[in-house]
Amino acid sequence: MFASISLILYSVLFFVFASRSSINSVVIDSENSILTKELEKVIGKSYYQMTDSYINSFKIVDQSIQTIQIINFTDNALYLSVNYYEKVAVIEDYRSRPITKNVLLKNGVYVTYKNEKLPKVSILNGPVEEGFEGELISFFTTLDSNSTNLSDSKFKFDGDSFNGVIDELEINFGGLVDLGTKAASIYDLLKSQTCKGDVTFVSSESFITSCNI
Repeated sequence: MFASISLILYSVLFFVFASRSSINSVVIDSENSILTKELEKVIGKSYYQMTDSYINSFKIVDQSIQTIQIINFTDNALYLSVNYYEKVAVIEDYRSRPITKNVLLKNGVYVTYKNEKLPKVSILNGPVEEGFEGELISFFTTLDSNSTNLSDSKFKFDGDSFNGVIDELEINFGGLVDLGTKAASIYDLLKSQTCKGDVTFVSSESFITSCNI
C-alpha cells in the first residue's frame, strides 16, 4: 500500500516537474526566420537539456551568427539572444555581370547587401588572391578599433593596387598585403584630420605624402 502511494506521488511530482520544464515556445531577440524555424526542434524538450553547446549547434543554419545565448526560461518559454558577426564592408565586384554587391562579415563570410552604411570596396579587376577577405578584415578592424570614421570611405582594387579615400585623404596602399600594418601606420595621420592630399605606401610601415607632417 505504501509502495503504491509512493509510486503515485512520484508520478505526480515527475509530471509536475516535467510540465514545468517543458519548452512550449522559443523567443529570440532578433528577427531571423531561418533560425526561428530551426529552433522549433527544441519544442517539447526539457529546459535542462538546453546546454550552451546544444543551443549553439543551431547557428549552422546562418553563418552570420556568432553565438546564441540562453537568457531566460519562464512560463515554458525559452528566451534566447542572438549575436551576429560584425559587418566590415560592402564589396562590389565589377568583374561579374551583373555587378554583385555583398557585405563582408568579420568571419570572412559574405551576406546579402541591405543598404548598410559601411565602407565600400570595389573590385575592378582580378583575380584576387587567397587571403583577400582576411586582409580587408584586418585593415578595417585596425582602423575601427582606433575609432576612425569609415562609413563614407571608398576603396578600389584594380588587380594590382589597393587605393582608398578617407575623408579628403587619397591613399595608395600598394598590393593587398599587410593591410592591418598599413592601417596602423596611418592612424595618427587620419586622427589629426589636418592632412588633405596624397599618401603612397613604399613599404608596409612607411609612406610618402604631400602633407606636412
